[in-house]
Amino acid sequence: MGGNRAPRAAERIGGCVSCVASAARFPRLPFYVRIVSMLIPKLTIRGILLSMIGFGFFFLVMADAVRGRTWAVATCLAVSTIAIMAVFFVVMFGVSYLLARLYRWLTSSGLPAAGSPFAAEMPPPQIVPPQEAAE
Repeated sequence: MGGNRAPRAAERIGGCVSCVASAARFPRLPFYVRIVSMLIPKLTIRGILLSMIGFGFFFLVMADAVRGRTWAVATCLAVSTIAIMAVFFVVMFGVSYLLARLYRWLTSSGLPAAGSPFAAEMPPPQIVPPQEAAE
């Protein structure tokens, strides 16, 4: 069984010897064990390094703010105000979303009617009658 798995993996990958060895060591996962999505999607090393540089500069400014530099205190207050407001807006959106869902759940009367609520059975009256195509 293990001998048949390695040549198929080598054919699929293109003959990589290390891939053949790893395919022989690790059996295939059962059909019910599937990794559907990544744990941290689309996170690149470039993004990690850029965020580390940004946080490094921010904490450098915070160190100057602790030492009493006025510009650093003002910058830290501005950045922290933006962060606090972002969290506040997320919380308020969540509260309003839950209230809207609760209102819809309390006022719903069964299933919604089929069709568009904006469409009538007949088209609206024409202001300008349609012109017939001239032959």
